[in-house]
Amino acid sequence: MTDEHVEREPSPTRKLHKRGDHRFLMAQEPRQLFGPCRRGFLWRVSHVEYDAEADMSEVVYRPVADYELDRVPGLRQQLAMFQQHQAMQAGAVSHLTRRTS
Repeated sequence: MTDEHVEREPSPTRKLHKRGDHRFLMAQEPRQLFGPCRRGFLWRVSHVEYDAEADMSEVVYRPVADYELDRVPGLRQQLAMFQQHQAMQAGAVSHLTRRTS
């Protein structure tokens, strides 16, 4: 057993096929996040493969790892608020209380 901490990427990935060349998505801000999805995951572009013959791009997204959430100030709190709002919309939470100081 070693003292090393191995950070592994979570799986699964999601693939999206789009007409045209979408390799520019990788050139954009590499920390751009998409989501959260219905299950509360944030996603980022993992890689893009372009087939020039078919003029189609395969965009592969991967979920953002839990340890990465703490690298963006306030992101974890925003996700918690979003998930609480979704639970309220689904009827899982009858009401929310606000603290008044």
